[in-house]
Amino acid sequence: MSALTFELWDSIDAVDGPAWDQLCQPAENLFMQRSLLGAIERSLSDDAQFWYVLFRDQDQRPVCAAAFSAYTLDISLLAEGFSAKVAQQVAKVAPGLLQLKVIFLGMPVSAGQNHICFAVDADRAAILKQLDELLVSKAREVKAECILAKEFSEAELPLMQPLLDCGYRLADSLPMNHMQPEHADFDGFLASLKSDTRGKLRKSIKKIKKNQLRFEYYRGTEAAERMTDEVYQLYRNVLDRAKIQLERLPKSFFLEMLQGLPDNMEVIFLYEEDRVLAFGACLFTDSVFVPIYLGVDYENNSKYDLYFNMLFETADRALKQGARDIVLGQSADDVKHFKLRSYQQPLYLYSKGISLSARLAMSCCFSLLFPKRALRFPRMSTEPAAAD
Repeated sequence: MSALTFELWDSIDAVDGPAWDQLCQPAENLFMQRSLLGAIERSLSDDAQFWYVLFRDQDQRPVCAAAFSAYTLDISLLAEGFSAKVAQQVAKVAPGLLQLKVIFLGMPVSAGQNHICFAVDADRAAILKQLDELLVSKAREVKAECILAKEFSEAELPLMQPLLDCGYRLADSLPMNHMQPEHADFDGFLASLKSDTRGKLRKSIKKIKKNQLRFEYYRGTEAAERMTDEVYQLYRNVLDRAKIQLERLPKSFFLEMLQGLPDNMEVIFLYEEDRVLAFGACLFTDSVFVPIYLGVDYENNSKYDLYFNMLFETADRALKQGARDIVLGQSADDVKHFKLRSYQQPLYLYSKGISLSARLAMSCCFSLLFPKRALRFPRMSTEPAAAD
């Protein structure tokens, strides 16, 4: 086994920055940027604990960096179908049973990404064995029920395979929606559609022009100044309608992200005169564009097709920036598929019970806790007619 050592910090500001950046290549690996991790840490410090670990080989060369966190989940917000019905009944009798403290290998933010990176020639089996021991130790220290390592694409599973030898089980996460970057802008995308499909999308777009609504784009301090309490409530509106909720982010999250990532985050605001009716917060690098959160005034949604038009404008910004990967999130699958011809790619997580109750639950009810999630819109099927 390789002679590994590691350093552990409880603040991203304390890590060995040059070593972290050398390994993580933050210009492309946006979700391992120290500025992004710091924004998450500062805005969620009242609800979560954070740690950052850097492994070195026998030559003291950085070979793995990872961020992990402790967070209390409300299981009822994650449940679907039959599980949701059970959770509703439990909530009436003993709501405390639905509060589950978890150690995430990752951050308590649901963007469909992971927060671990390896050197190309790293001894992943040895690293993951030591990392598991560290995660288990922290879980026991903070009295967490289980460990969840999230989220990994199919291509990344071989990197994490050694976790299975450490007692973890592989489970499906929600699939991720992607849009094909085949056009220079949204007009080019529209031109590629059949006439009846194109007409349906343009009908929504005309509601913006006819009513003299306008899109504006801001970054950094300028965007933060426009993130008022009223605008933040638009995000809460969308969250309240979401089928599955991992986290409820405070307003400070958006402010911290905007201040910390002035070159990698943009907010698209949709205005009616001086009032914001919708907004979309987007992260990006030269190659990837990730709309992370949306806010909508649902009282005016049907009048202006706000949700649809925010999707269209977001797609236009991504295409114009030349993104090679447009990541559309893990919700509203039908809308994104039928409006933007998006396709889905599977994502996975690894779970391990720590407490006796968690181990028993995973042993007896694993398929109920982590149901299989078949892809409804795989990549081969990207050209349906748009939905009404």
